[in-house]
Amino acid sequence: MPRLRPAAKTKEEIALVPPTESLDIELAPEGQLQEVAPLEPEPAAVEPPQSEPPEPKPEEGVADLRRRLDEAQRAEAIANQRAIEVERELATEKTARQRSEDDAYDANYAAVLNKIDSAEVMIGTLERSLHAAFAEGDHAAQARITREIAKASTELEIANGYKAQYEEAKKTATSQRQAAPPPQVNQFEAQLQTVPEWARSWARQHPEYVTDARKSNRFVGFHYEAQDAGLREGTPAYFKFVEEKLGLRQQPESVEEPEPQPRVEARRNVVPAAPPTRDTPSASTGRPQSNRITLTPEERDIAWTTIGRSGNGGMSRAEAEIEYAKQKLRYLEERGKGNYQERG
Repeated sequence: MPRLRPAAKTKEEIALVPPTESLDIELAPEGQLQEVAPLEPEPAAVEPPQSEPPEPKPEEGVADLRRRLDEAQRAEAIANQRAIEVERELATEKTARQRSEDDAYDANYAAVLNKIDSAEVMIGTLERSLHAAFAEGDHAAQARITREIAKASTELEIANGYKAQYEEAKKTATSQRQAAPPPQVNQFEAQLQTVPEWARSWARQHPEYVTDARKSNRFVGFHYEAQDAGLREGTPAYFKFVEEKLGLRQQPESVEEPEPQPRVEARRNVVPAAPPTRDTPSASTGRPQSNRITLTPEERDIAWTTIGRSGNGGMSRAEAEIEYAKQKLRYLEERGKGNYQERG
């Protein structure tokens, strides 16, 4: 006759029972034994919904828009003023460069003319000296004067060549200056001075309604319509009205919001239900009348596989079997309440 083993009450006593044998566990009264939380997989990380920044109040949006518009107007006015100054500086620099070129040309041309005059005077003087040498029969003087006349004639020819080159360059430069357009002043900024101050920023964004007469007339017509509608000049409502009439403002398209996706809950590992126990459950609670639970070798192996070794590497075999016994006890209680149906 096999020797009966008393029910194990501690982890140390449980560890003494070989895994190949059935195990009787005497659980402590409920609430006195520290329970091990049933193993569940970590829930899937769900990103918190991105909170949208609060929409600015209408008056705050208008004030911010007006501030940005004023800053843009000031920056644009500064840029336009600088552009006009640069154009003036370039025009002044070009005028000074042309004046310097003209002065240099005039000085060189005057030097060439002086050279021509000197050469002509020298040649005239030498020719008279040559006639006197012929009259006196001075052959040496004749030869010398002849050489000097030849030299002066060569210098005169060279000077006349320079004179022709300068005159041609002067003619070409004059033609180019006459063909070149005069320095252009910013015509748009000049026209913009006729536009009221409250409309200049808008006009800079739509310059065609300043430079194009037909478009300008259309704007003026819608301007009077806006006044008849009671809209004050320069207000956002005024420009909205005019831009809609001009076809510059498009109606915002409705954006469909994506449908919310159904939330998928993470699946949980379920510990296999313990088979029925031999203990008779209570008629009122469904719990066995004692806290003694018997685990078969198969149940002990299931406890170690699902709760201990596979579920939590830090749990000992005895702890896994205690946890399994608790779950089995809860299962019997629920079954006694009719929450579980026996499968045939």
